[in-house]
Amino acid sequence: MQFSFVLFFSRKYWPAEAEIAAASEAVRDALRPARLAVVIDGDLSALDGGELGTPVIVPMSGSVQPDILHLAAVCRTIVLFAPYVRGTLPDAEADRILCRNAAPTVAEIYGVLRRGGPRRVLLARTAEELRGVCRALEAAARVRGGTILQIGAPEPWVLSPARDPEAYARALGIRVAAASARELIARYEATSDAEAEMIRERFVRGARRIDGPRGADIARCARMAHALAAMLGEYRADGLAIACFHLIAETGVNPCLGVSYINGETDRFAACEGDLDSAVTMLMMKSLTEEKPWMANPILNPDGTVTFAHCTAPLFVHGAARPFSLLCHHETGVGASPSVEYAPGERLTLMRYAGEENTLGVHTGVSAAAAPRPTCRTQLTVRLDDPAHFLEVLPGCHQVLAFADLAGEARRLARLLGVRVL
Repeated sequence: MQFSFVLFFSRKYWPAEAEIAAASEAVRDALRPARLAVVIDGDLSALDGGELGTPVIVPMSGSVQPDILHLAAVCRTIVLFAPYVRGTLPDAEADRILCRNAAPTVAEIYGVLRRGGPRRVLLARTAEELRGVCRALEAAARVRGGTILQIGAPEPWVLSPARDPEAYARALGIRVAAASARELIARYEATSDAEAEMIRERFVRGARRIDGPRGADIARCARMAHALAAMLGEYRADGLAIACFHLIAETGVNPCLGVSYINGETDRFAACEGDLDSAVTMLMMKSLTEEKPWMANPILNPDGTVTFAHCTAPLFVHGAARPFSLLCHHETGVGASPSVEYAPGERLTLMRYAGEENTLGVHTGVSAAAAPRPTCRTQLTVRLDDPAHFLEVLPGCHQVLAFADLAGEARRLARLLGVRVL
């Protein structure tokens, strides 16, 4: 996504060309924009000769409000930056802009531009906030252009997702492409051990312990992983939601290694149990961070913590591989599932989109040490920042986690997408 920084000056407040040039250079040095244009007394000719993209409007004084509205009239999305707020520009420059009445201009423009209509307006006060706003805009574009491959129907016990795939297109512009389990099985059966050897070796050599799965089990799971990745490529999908248990019943092979491999070691994502809500959440999360998403079931604890568990999980945190073991799938005892050891003391964000309501739950917390429980293979206990709120808005059996603090950017993204944050 292209951003153009547009600085608005009035000669009533900036009569000297040298001062305008110095202030413009201060903004350029602080924000490092790819493109910067200077508008003085409403002369928009500086914007000619190039694609404007999404404008980042920077009011440098008073008496520029009508000029800004003139530009905003032809833009669907506006980012408004407050250059007088200390912390981005040198203090003396920020105060100089404040002295020239930029503060009431920012407030007035922000209030007027937010009145009704389809226009989206975002305000940033600091360079860090501005980077977050730009990331949210880029993330919204990726979500709206996203494609999710659904392999099989949601498992019958996963009740919370929308059953109509068109609901995601109507609300978010996401295309859901459908494929049958039979198509995946045919691909799996046509995949050779040699084609899947890299994936098999990755899990066998990387595991600190293998307890249960036989060599043949792991090889079959690697072939299933290769087939899943190949289908994502053919359908040109950003990620998938797979009905796992039907697949296990048909083939005796669980896709847990494949889901772990796709989430942890590719630029795509995979959700379990045919859960499209979790897949959409993963698409949102992947658009906001390079940290790997993990889908898991919440287990409530008496001390207010929540343990998250699932039989698949990505192997990487902050770009580094975590220790893991290979065990059999918890519910069925077949195949191979990674038991990943995540560290305590890590900040996390938990999210879940609800397609039936077009809402998003966003929560933060810190990972904590805990004894293993008799449930799914990868387990992580989280001390939530607001456990009461988590319980109040809990939408279903799955949450998507990432080892990053994404709360602010997730809320911005939801606003851009027209999604209500719970």
